[in-house]
Amino acid sequence: MKERDAEFKESRAQQAAVSDILRVISGTATDVKPVLQSIAEHAMWLCQSVDARIWLVEGDRAKYVTGCGGITPAKEGETVPLVRGSGIGRAIVDRKAVHIKDAATVSRKEFPILREMQRLHGGRTLLAVPLMREKKALGTIILRKMVVEPFTKRQIELVRTFANQAAIVIENVRLFNETREALEQQTATADILRIISGSLTDTQPAFDAIVRNCGNLFEGSRVVLWLLSDDRIHRRAISGAAASEVPADDVPLDRGSAIGACVLDGRMIHLPDLEEAAEQYPRIRQLGLKWGYRSGIYAPLLREGRAIGGFAVLRWMAGAFNDKEVALLKTFADQAVIAIENVRLFK
Repeated sequence: MKERDAEFKESRAQQAAVSDILRVISGTATDVKPVLQSIAEHAMWLCQSVDARIWLVEGDRAKYVTGCGGITPAKEGETVPLVRGSGIGRAIVDRKAVHIKDAATVSRKEFPILREMQRLHGGRTLLAVPLMREKKALGTIILRKMVVEPFTKRQIELVRTFANQAAIVIENVRLFNETREALEQQTATADILRIISGSLTDTQPAFDAIVRNCGNLFEGSRVVLWLLSDDRIHRRAISGAAASEVPADDVPLDRGSAIGACVLDGRMIHLPDLEEAAEQYPRIRQLGLKWGYRSGIYAPLLREGRAIGGFAVLRWMAGAFNDKEVALLKTFADQAVIAIENVRLFK
């Protein structure tokens, strides 16, 4: 009778936890962290583990997002390699739960990272369950105990349920953000085309609208539109700054600058680190680094296969631009050419 009462209480607690997590999910559409935090807290409490942490896949590594408790402190943004030698990596790579009853006895050859972590911090029992969505592992939730105490079947199934909920909310937020980005881009495009259609004698209103909308979509950046004239590249529009805050009104048409090379070669140039790129493009020191920029991407304005100018998007943080941003910049470059062509044809 006592055993049945205990099972009933456990079942009620699990149902309450699932219900609470669903409530948190229903209250957020743009941020996964509150949901993941709630999942980690409930998982740790119901499974009687010493901690619970959630890691999400980012490229070829897993990044720590949130958690609670802790055998060892974890910093948000910390990453680990996706290799089978750890519980985190193996759950993601193999796309199935990893249940280690005693980390102190597993093979060093099979789990070198896990054994080293156990030696340093003393964890014993471990459970890592992948966050699966359409046969793809988005990350993992990992729970640990300081004593040898295997997780029960009911606990493992509960963590699977939590993992499924986490995967659903991650996917929902991704889709929401993609829809929002698409809507923002459509709105920006409509605004630019409206201004282009109303400015058949002057390109400047269209240029200003393009860099303004581009700057709004490329957060933490400054956008500059350059046009070729008399063997020099002249600045025609800039986002988020007065003209006096920009280092140059025009630059020579040569490969000493990234924008120069972009126009000369008629190709996009992507520089995740301007400090490194300064060796190849020495004018970056005056056009970018001196003003605090750390990364940049440059797109040519192509008319009949020949560059007549270019876009420069400069960021205050180092790092690569993603594929969507590259495609977006090409769209803005095409719109600038349309504005130029409309005025040319009208005149």
